[in-house]
Amino acid sequence: MWPLTQVHRANISPKLRVSFEQYGEAVVALILSRPLTHGPTTAGVPNWAESDADRQCGLEWLREKHDETARQHNVTMAMELAILVLVGVEAASTLQRWGQHLLSWIAQH
Repeated sequence: MWPLTQVHRANISPKLRVSFEQYGEAVVALILSRPLTHGPTTAGVPNWAESDADRQCGLEWLREKHDETARQHNVTMAMELAILVLVGVEAASTLQRWGQHLLSWIAQH
């Protein structure tokens, strides 16, 4: 979890980035995981699916997305830990005051 994950930005063209974003992570991963079993005229298959260089860009983009997800998770966990610490400090302070009141009450009676 620590240190916060560095996001490795993919060095890809804006046109490819838009295409990958339109298809989404699941579809890009599915297309990249399959061998080239389709032709250029296959319906629904993007042009980048046939180029080895563009497929490599797809892998880099998926890595970037994975890093972003990991970083988001790490930030969330750090915030949750900070909240737990603050709640613990407040609870300890409250228990200390209650203990002091209890001791003073016992001393009076």
